[in-house]
Amino acid sequence: FFGLSVGGLVTPEMLLSMAENPIVFAMANPDPEIAYDVAKKTRADVIMATGRSDFPNQVNNVLGFPFIFRGALDVRASKINEEMKLAAAHALAELAKEPVPDSIASAYGLDSLEFGAEYIIPKPLDHRVIRKVAVAVAEAAMKTGVARSPRDLDVYVRELGERAGQERELMRELIARARRAKRKVLYPEGEADRAVIAASAVIQEGIAQPILLGKESVIQEKADLHGVSMNGV
Repeated sequence: FFGLSVGGLVTPEMLLSMAENPIVFAMANPDPEIAYDVAKKTRADVIMATGRSDFPNQVNNVLGFPFIFRGALDVRASKINEEMKLAAAHALAELAKEPVPDSIASAYGLDSLEFGAEYIIPKPLDHRVIRKVAVAVAEAAMKTGVARSPRDLDVYVRELGERAGQERELMRELIARARRAKRKVLYPEGEADRAVIAASAVIQEGIAQPILLGKESVIQEKADLHGVSMNGV
């Protein structure tokens, strides 16, 4: 099942009618066509992905579009063709099967990540994605004749790694400055899952003092759902 419609469209009975190891991409937001917990309760063998960050296998545009454009721009491609898009998809699939660094797992509060039903697609914060996807797209552009400035792929991989390293260094410097400034950070959409998770991380890292706007009971429910602490928020 691949859905991009409205929440509640798929019933447990429909899921039970599917074959062994059913694949369900319930992409409606904020409520998937069938809730993740309902699907898992109905079928233990379901392989499920959603567009939400609070469930495994989040399908997120940030995994594709930025790096498709990066690869296309770096070889001055005259267009983005189907071969380049397929190359990006295959690169993501291959990366999901590679060993995941502990730093990526810990960024999501996990002890480890390993290819399987709960991890079929790389995480949006995986710093390896740019080197895999952008290079695959650039290579496909060159093979299909739309690259106007072909690159040495080995050199290109190193360049992308250096860029990513510089960006991470910049983030570390910004975080260090934020810690020294001891500022308050306001989250207007304080009841949103992403705001609750981000605020907890900001507290744990000692970056700033977050302030969430919203009903305290709703915010606490979201915190309990994601297993994060609201102490200091």
